Amino acid sequence: MSQSLGQWSIVVDGCEQTSAYTNAMWADALAKIRPEPAQQASRVLMLGLGAGGMLKALYGRFPGCSITAVEHDAAMIRIAEDLALYNHYPTPAYIQEDAAKAVGTLTGQFDLILIDLFTGEEPPQFIVQTPFIADLAARLAPKGFLLVNAYKRAEYLDA
Repeated sequence: MSQSLGQWSIVVDGCEQTSAYTNAMWADALAKIRPEPAQQASRVLMLGLGAGGMLKALYGRFPGCSITAVEHDAAMIRIAEDLALYNHYPTPAYIQEDAAKAVGTLTGQFDLILIDLFTGEEPPQFIVQTPFIADLAARLAPKGFLLVNAYKRAEYLDA
């Protein structure tokens, strides 16, 4: 964990969990979401929290949204809480569990689901497997948005 020019960088197993690059990547993706005028992303599900760098951007892009963040690593949740990069916004609901299991146990639907799951530089295999995709489909609201960080694995987007 390091800070440079006011930006935090968290690297785990050679993979950036939070950094100026990852924050810019997600901010660019969020800027491309154009909900219908009457639609607002009020419920957001983050699969993979990292150090919470995306929370402020999500709250800024979708004011008043409710965020549920699923993270398997308790250390990352503690870092996100300690850094509080979401300043002045509500603390998200944290769920410490493996995303593959958590998605199947969640209730309700989400207007926006972000998937940013990695073990080092590899996204997990389960994100392209039918049971996980079916669970995601059940959690995604009609006309909702799904954003996936597939980093170097574009074929994962085919699923």
